[in-house]
Amino acid sequence: MFFYFFKDLTDSKRVESDLIEARNKTELILASAAEGIFGVDREGQIIFVNRAASQMLGWHDSSLIGQSLYSKIHPGFTDEEMNGLKLKHNYLRPIQESLVTGVTLHREDERFTRSDGTCFPVEYSSIPMKKGE
Repeated sequence: MFFYFFKDLTDSKRVESDLIEARNKTELILASAAEGIFGVDREGQIIFVNRAASQMLGWHDSSLIGQSLYSKIHPGFTDEEMNGLKLKHNYLRPIQESLVTGVTLHREDERFTRSDGTCFPVEYSSIPMKKGE
């Protein structure tokens, strides 16, 4: 004797398709934005970068993924030096605080460094997000 079990997957397939479509639309919006957009994990590693950000910094997006954000926007400093600067001068500390506290941050007085070593002024917002938000 054999038993066969089955389940109607119509609704599951529809939900899966809707999620894929929503993700694709989100990725398209982020990729086409004129502003530079980074996704950074709690350790400060870049997990997403859009075309505008990589062009502003002069790096190919694939060379940014997995790298420390600070090492790319302030390449003259080691991670240890950046930690010391954050504590000594409050330099870039708001980004880290934003990640830890979950409070949105807006700065208008920052400078980032391009891959060729030139600096440029930036205005940025750091908006912490958790999965599911």
